[in-house]
Amino acid sequence: MAKGWVGFGFLMCLCWPLPAQPTPPPERPEPVSMECAKAYPFVAGHAPSEGLVDPATRIALCNGLVLPTSLVAYYVELDSWKDLAVAEREQLESQQPTVLDKWTERAQWITVGIATGITIYALADPS
Repeated sequence: MAKGWVGFGFLMCLCWPLPAQPTPPPERPEPVSMECAKAYPFVAGHAPSEGLVDPATRIALCNGLVLPTSLVAYYVELDSWKDLAVAEREQLESQQPTVLDKWTERAQWITVGIATGITIYALADPS
């Protein structure tokens, strides 16, 4: 009998729900060779920042990527939209009909069919 309780306790320990831990954000990767240390703004009609371009030779001092402002705004909006889409998907999944809901609807249609059949039979019966 003691073995049964030990096995049951062991099974309960294995099946006990663990608290859901949030997924940590990804770690920032190591900088690549000659990567710019910070972001530099570019303004039309003005010379690039001295931290980005050597003023004497006009040669870039580091590697980077220039993105259009509208594209960056789109990426920020897309990231916030992702959170909204996940919330909407969870809400839709919670609204999925259960097996009981499906069978209740089927039973209602079966009842309507039987009642219709009995009514037609009663109206069509010549006696």
